Amino acid sequence: MATRKRNEYLDVEESDEDEKGYDSEEESRARMLPASKRQKVNQDSEAEEDQELDTGDEDFEHDDAEDAENDEDRIHKSFASKNAELAHLEKLAASLPAEFRLQSTKLGKALPQSSLKKDKSGVIYLSRVPPFMKPAVLRSLLTPYGDVGRIFLTPEDSTARTQRLRNGGTRRKLFLDGWVEFLHKRDAKFVAENLNAQTMGGKKRGRWHDEVWNIRYLSGVKWGNLVEQIQNENAERAARLRFEIAQGKKENKAFLENVERGKIVSGIEATRRKRGEDVDGANETAEAVQETEGT
Repeated sequence: MATRKRNEYLDVEESDEDEKGYDSEEESRARMLPASKRQKVNQDSEAEEDQELDTGDEDFEHDDAEDAENDEDRIHKSFASKNAELAHLEKLAASLPAEFRLQSTKLGKALPQSSLKKDKSGVIYLSRVPPFMKPAVLRSLLTPYGDVGRIFLTPEDSTARTQRLRNGGTRRKLFLDGWVEFLHKRDAKFVAENLNAQTMGGKKRGRWHDEVWNIRYLSGVKWGNLVEQIQNENAERAARLRFEIAQGKKENKAFLENVERGKIVSGIEATRRKRGEDVDGANETAEAVQETEGT
């Protein structure tokens, strides 16, 4: 009786699922390669594989050309779609009302949303600034009551400063009145209600201990309105100065013309006297000169 070389019970039969598993592994490896370098897997016979290897180079070149054309078409389509989308968005933005558009800077770039927050600041007016108090000192006195923004103090007039220096006054800057911006209007209202007509306090022997606050809250006024008002006042002052300068130039020109006319008349009279002519003739000559200049 012949012995069995193989144990049929211990051998594992190959199933269709195992074959499918091998096929799936080969397909996954094929997918991992670039599209231009894929090879067709054929398990029918070795002859077919040899034929495919022979014609592989031609297939690669053909696939490369097709892939390049497809990539170019894809790129052109993507650029065209992006340009079309951008043009559509710009058209929609232009059709929006002005109130819904984003504010822009001078460079044309849109401001971030954080800078478009509602302005909740408040402004107070100081009708009198203690002598020689600087903006830094004023800020240090008002900071405990709230966050202080911008400060503007009106300096004394240049003529008044010159006169004060001539009289032996100090060269330190003197401010007359000013405006202070608080980042929150509730702080500005609190300062105006509680500090007005009160002493500044501080150290007993300090310079500002006995000075009195003169504060008023400006309702509905923002720092932009204040700057605009100051710019308008400066423009009016500049226009007034230009008018005065033009008027002065006109008066000076008329005065110089009269002086020149007088010199001409006096010269004519002197020459007539030398020649022995009458003064009446000189007066007639002067009248003739005036008539010619008037014409």
